Amino acid sequence: MDSDKSFAQKCAELLDRRWNFLSKKLESEAFVEPLSEEHSRIKRLIVESLTGRIKSYHYVLPTQLLAKCVDPKLDCHSLQTAYNKRGAFDARTIAHGVLVPLDQSNHRVLGGSAEPYVNNPLRYPVKSV
Repeated sequence: MDSDKSFAQKCAELLDRRWNFLSKKLESEAFVEPLSEEHSRIKRLIVESLTGRIKSYHYVLPTQLLAKCVDPKLDCHSLQTAYNKRGAFDARTIAHGVLVPLDQSNHRVLGGSAEPYVNNPLRYPVKSV
């Protein structure tokens, strides 16, 4: 039953389905670029996010988008449940448990970090409310 699955399991299943779907499309030459030229700015920003000098950022966009696709009620500003706002979730669990294994099994396409959410660029003090 789908409701018995953890959030991380649901994320892993969605990512696996989409990765396989897109991989088959690319291999069959039936792939069509999803963003047209009018979206060139956002495409550039996505590429910068996924290829920048700091590896942690390579994982943030895919993690947050994946989580939001599985549960649209989540707040994508959240990196941890201590965010203390509605929709907070533990993005680190999704990054480490879902994105890192995909990255490791696919030629380290995101950069090969084993623990992308455990360094200073992503750490912000949690303010008490």
